[in-house]
Amino acid sequence: MRSRKAARPSALVIILVSLLVQMACGGSETETGASSSERSSTDVLSLTPEIVRQGELEVLTVGTRSLHETLEAAGRIGRNEDHTARVGSPAEGRVTRIFVSLGEAVEQGAPLVQIHSHELIVARSDYSKATTALSATERRLRFARAERDRAQRLFAAKALSDRENQAAASELDGAQAEWERAQAELDQAEHYLMHLGVSPDAEIADGDLTVRAPLAGVVLERQVTLGTVVSPTNDLILLTDLDSLWVDAEVPEREASRVTIGQSAEVEVAAFPGETFEARIFHIADQLDAVLRTVSVRAIVDNSDRRLRPGMYAAIQIASDQSPPVIAVPERAIQRFNDTSVVFVALGEEKFERRTITTARDVSGWIEVLRGLASGERIVGDGSFLIKSEFLRNEFEEEG
Repeated sequence: MRSRKAARPSALVIILVSLLVQMACGGSETETGASSSERSSTDVLSLTPEIVRQGELEVLTVGTRSLHETLEAAGRIGRNEDHTARVGSPAEGRVTRIFVSLGEAVEQGAPLVQIHSHELIVARSDYSKATTALSATERRLRFARAERDRAQRLFAAKALSDRENQAAASELDGAQAEWERAQAELDQAEHYLMHLGVSPDAEIADGDLTVRAPLAGVVLERQVTLGTVVSPTNDLILLTDLDSLWVDAEVPEREASRVTIGQSAEVEVAAFPGETFEARIFHIADQLDAVLRTVSVRAIVDNSDRRLRPGMYAAIQIASDQSPPVIAVPERAIQRFNDTSVVFVALGEEKFERRTITTARDVSGWIEVLRGLASGERIVGDGSFLIKSEFLRNEFEEEG
């Protein structure tokens, strides 16, 4: 009897030590997952095979991904000014013929407008006079050069005085200067003809000059009709290549740091709902709009199919730079319980744990998870609402 009484305190000590060890082991918890000792019976649900089959539950493996945030801004589509030309008249005159219609596509070098110009007649006359004058000075220069050579030979033979030899050299210098002046006048007359779009060798009657397309494109504007009197200050034709267009948008000051040259963007217009057009940022204004507090950005968008038109309003979505990978789950996997976000971790084919998580960014349907999940765990995607309903039903029954 005495020995049994002495054993009881030792047994109590052992039990107490055992409980303390279990409590110490059960108190550890990782930041990303829940330990098995913390799983209460109310957080684990077992479903029947029939419910699992009928619910068509989608089980996903948790992983990391880069969340690309997008910046949305209102914009407007415009012409690509690098591929646009305002074609004017090189001289004063009257329009006698128009070769193109509004909206017509033309090739580079194609005739656009024909103009009768008195300036062209004068320019051709000046060129002819300069050519004749140059020929005359060339003849004088050849004669002066021959006379100088003759004088040098006679002077060397002491058959000519030094004064006569110097006079021959001076005559050659004068002939050379006169030839240079005549050549300069001819060059000037030739350049002016080229400015008028006329080759000096071309046979053109009645002073008619043809204005040609400087680039391939579409006629967006035509400012003249037959008989219009034009001058170099007038725009005759607006020509642009529509294969690419510009999109101008205003980005709020607080978001300006998120936009960089070369970023990709997507453009949407009301004419094609649900469709996007790929674009690229190539210009960011150096100055802030002091009134609107916005920064102008410009993107270039491909329009080889000619569906977009200058003047269309557009919504532009600018993709942010790539961010570091984070744990993220699809929005459909998250449910709300008592104002907290939870997911359902698959513990087996028919057993699921309700896990509280801490969330952050929501980017295009993916939710960043800060705490509560670890990469590699398996959670329910589609069908998470069904499991939530089963949890609520069980709680109702327990309360009842």
